[in-house]
Amino acid sequence: MESEAKSIPEVIEEKLCKAMDIAEFSLKDVSNGCGTSYSLKIVSDYFKGKRTLARHQTVNKIIKEEIKKLHAFSVVS
Repeated sequence: MESEAKSIPEVIEEKLCKAMDIAEFSLKDVSNGCGTSYSLKIVSDYFKGKRTLARHQTVNKIIKEEIKKLHAFSVVS
């Protein structure tokens, strides 16, 4: 039986949830449906005491392979 490849949003959510406890997660396609631009909102205790840049760097490091496949990606943490 063949397994279906996961979509980029599914992989992003899976990787981030595996890396940290997430209180709030929202990933929206902002590319008018073509799937090349996403906006992420993520809230986690993991970010407590970290500056915005450090939060974004953490997220970007975890999902760096998926970001390479996108045209645009923004994070609110």
